Amino acid sequence: MVSLFAFAASDDANSQTGEGGIMAPAPDGEAAVRREYEGVVRKGTREGYELFIRRHPDHPLAEDARSWLSR
Repeated sequence: MVSLFAFAASDDANSQTGEGGIMAPAPDGEAAVRREYEGVVRKGTREGYELFIRRHPDHPLAEDARSWLSR
């Protein structure tokens, strides 16, 4: 039973490092930020926009968030 566990653990380690298989592509960070902003817009709260700005101060959508807050 111990050897079975060791085998499973080594398979997990290999899949995380890319050895012995194909790794999934890296997530699209820009798409994730845009989805986050879409959620903020749907929610429409001051707190949501402020949090977005704190998390992504230099992102172009942060300027949109600042504009929303200034209204």
